[in-house]
Amino acid sequence: MELVGALFPHLQGVVVDRVVLAQSSVQVEARCVASAASCPSCRRTSLRVHSRYRRRLADLAIAGRRVLIRLMVRRFFCTDAGCDRKIFAEQSGLASRYARRTQLAGGVLETVHWRSPAGRARG
Repeated sequence: MELVGALFPHLQGVVVDRVVLAQSSVQVEARCVASAASCPSCRRTSLRVHSRYRRRLADLAIAGRRVLIRLMVRRFFCTDAGCDRKIFAEQSGLASRYARRTQLAGGVLETVHWRSPAGRARG
């Protein structure tokens, strides 16, 4: 089994280009692999890339080292002339929109909060 796949099974939907091991952290450089993306407003599929940007997502720690995923995301033009959204970003499934941590890391934090005495007092 490939080492990256074993350590990061939740990254199956992206291509991992590089893993950099630092003193106290692990940095994963990845990119989305789908050739097209669907507009969140009208659901029309687009192949027309507008630009790219890099998202920084915190992930679960490995062996006491924090993990940072640097994910290259593309923006696409919506090809539906009637759609109000002209440009949209592809979604990798690793994190929800505007999130700063992966869904996996967020789920662990929610579980810890829910099981803590302060979390129970809220519910």
